[in-house]
Amino acid sequence: MPTFICVDIKTDFEDGHFASEYGKLHYVHHGGSGPAIVFLHGFAGSLKSWTRLMHYLPSDLDVYAVDLLGHGESDAPDADYSLKMHYETIRELVEDRKLESPYLFGHSYGGWIAMHYALEEKAGGLILEDSVGLAEFAYERNAQDPGYREEVVKKALRLNPREGVLKKMIYADNTDVLLTPGILGGIEARTLIIWGGEDSTVDIKYAKEFNRSIRGSRLVVLDGERHTPHYTNPEAVAKALIDFLAVSKP
Repeated sequence: MPTFICVDIKTDFEDGHFASEYGKLHYVHHGGSGPAIVFLHGFAGSLKSWTRLMHYLPSDLDVYAVDLLGHGESDAPDADYSLKMHYETIRELVEDRKLESPYLFGHSYGGWIAMHYALEEKAGGLILEDSVGLAEFAYERNAQDPGYREEVVKKALRLNPREGVLKKMIYADNTDVLLTPGILGGIEARTLIIWGGEDSTVDIKYAKEFNRSIRGSRLVVLDGERHTPHYTNPEAVAKALIDFLAVSKP
C-alpha cells in the first residue's frame, strides 16, 4: 500500500460557491500542485459522502468536491434535473475555475455525468465507481420492476429530503443520453473503473460492459464491497486512484 499524505475534508478544504446558469452550486476545494480532480456524488448524496476517502488522498492533488444542484448546500431551482442540466453546471464550474482537462471521479449517477462530460469536453481522465448510465441497465431495470422509481425515491429521502427534486431527477427524460457500447467507444480519456464485487444496485456485469466498451480502461473489482466502496473501503479506493494517477498524469 502507498504512504498516504492525508487530507481532511473538514479542515483542509475551503467552501466555494459558483453561480451557474441554473442556480448556485456549492463545492469545497483543496488546492494542490497536482492533477485537478472533480468529485461527483450519486443520486440523493452530497459532497460529504467523500469524507472518508479524502482522508487517504495525497495532499498535492487539486481537489474539488461538488454538491449537485438540488443536493447538499447547492440551490434547488425549479428545473428539469436532467442529466444534461447537471452536466452543464459542472462544465460551467470547470470553465469558471479554469481547470484544464480535469479528472472526473463519479460515483453512480455522478459517473454518468462524468462520462457525458468526457464525450463532450476534454477530460484528463475518468474514475467511474459503480456507475449508472448504460441503456441496457435502464431498460432492464424498468422491465423487471416498472415501479422501482418510487421505491428508490422513498429510500433516498433519508439522504436528501427534497422529494420534488428527487422525483424530477429520477423521472427525467434522459433517453437521448443513455450510453451504449458504441457511444462509450467514443470516450478518449483514460478510464479507471472501480466496482464493488457484491453491488446489488448495479450488478458487476455492467462494470464489465463499461470495461469492454471504453478503450484501454482498467477495471478494479473490490471483493465483498457493495455500491459505495469509497465509503466502506476508502483505503482500497484511494490506492486504486493513486495507482491510476501515477500512470496517467503527464
